[in-house]
Amino acid sequence: MRQTAVTLLLAAPSLAFAPAPFPKTERPAERKSEAAQLRECLRRLDELGVSWRFEVRNGNLLPGLRRVVERAERFVKAQGPGRQR
Repeated sequence: MRQTAVTLLLAAPSLAFAPAPFPKTERPAERKSEAAQLRECLRRLDELGVSWRFEVRNGNLLPGLRRVVERAERFVKAQGPGRQR
């Protein structure tokens, strides 16, 4: 009995210093797929009335398309509300 109590007393402090759990990783369902992000960019460009053509080099379509959307939005905002198409 005494041996069990001593073992429990020695084991209890180690539980207080247990390592923290690993951070939760983002689940694939919660992240937007690249295809969904592309569709969103294309939809936004269509809403802004932007006509465009592109050529894919090195598979970097999404970052380039995001830059086009950002620049188009800045341009539309700079034109003011009455000057849009």
